[in-house]
Amino acid sequence: MSAKTAADEMSAKRARPNGHIPLEVVTFAEMLEPNLDTRSLVKGLLDTAAIALIYGESGCGKTFFALDLALHIAAGRDWFGRKVTRGRVVYVAAEAGRSIRNRVAAFAIEKWRRDEEIDFVAVVSPVDLCHLGKGDDIDRLAASIGTADVVVIDTVSRALAGGNENAPDDMGAFVTALDLLRERLGCTIIAVHHVGKDASRGSRGHSLLHCAVDTEIEVERREGGVCVATVRKQRDGPGGGQIVFILKPVELGRDQDDDPVTSCVVESTDYVPAPKDKYPTGQAKEALAILNQAFAEQGQLQLFGDIESPAIKVEVWRGYLEKSGLFGDGQKLRTAWSRVRVKLREGGHIGLQDGFVWPTRPEDGGPF
Repeated sequence: MSAKTAADEMSAKRARPNGHIPLEVVTFAEMLEPNLDTRSLVKGLLDTAAIALIYGESGCGKTFFALDLALHIAAGRDWFGRKVTRGRVVYVAAEAGRSIRNRVAAFAIEKWRRDEEIDFVAVVSPVDLCHLGKGDDIDRLAASIGTADVVVIDTVSRALAGGNENAPDDMGAFVTALDLLRERLGCTIIAVHHVGKDASRGSRGHSLLHCAVDTEIEVERREGGVCVATVRKQRDGPGGGQIVFILKPVELGRDQDDDPVTSCVVESTDYVPAPKDKYPTGQAKEALAILNQAFAEQGQLQLFGDIESPAIKVEVWRGYLEKSGLFGDGQKLRTAWSRVRVKLREGGHIGLQDGFVWPTRPEDGGPF
């Protein structure tokens, strides 16, 4: 389905018997009065009628994290020191299916106060939020939900129902589906997704999803099983905030063989391990290997202020990259060259100064 077709399908679904919903127009004069009523679901983190993305590697704790957030909203209970507005939550467990029951049961054992009402339901059937107008489940899902303040889609991959997450048409259709659900239900959407092969580039698949969301949170598992959730994007506020937690095992009972059945719950911790030292991958890895070769063959002592250190000219490195043939030519080479320099410098793998470059770490071939 083309992007145009997806947009047309969205317009068709939004139409009413008497025509389209009129567009809302706000004048300059009306905007002079600031809106001081934030109406957030989780203050400082998650707004109402927003689209959020929680992503991370398999086994990093992202689903437990998303479920814990959802259940706290359903209970109206403060979450990691943040004020929460109570709301009805629908959790679409497209990947976990019925196994979400044990995770909710673990939460109930460890955290549920029996006098506390939790307005939470789960959809445990597969859904298609990709093939708009060709068997999608937007109408069926909206009808099953009825009303909701938050809808969690876990995971993006399963909700694509065989669609190509790297294709702009399919990812564009999925984003359109989220917009439709948000408008129809007047709710916040939280999608759970996997990280890409190159974790430094964020969530997996086409960048349309990253551009569409208001809030983006990366969950990573660090030393000692400590999980760190970092706000990577916040459309109307600063990013960079962190939530640190561990997954505490909970025994639910015994199975037919008298073996323990367990799940986990999210529990806060004050210990924050250092981030994993991520070695570069893809073109950045190749560019660093080529720099090592150039450095070994042409590295010479250079004076930087009062410090003498081996380095090579940046253009020498670029020449080696061009000769390798691994980065294409023309605009393709220029784009790759710009990207790998930024990535390697931000990752602390190279030093750049006065037109010279050098590897900074011994494991990368550097002198230090």
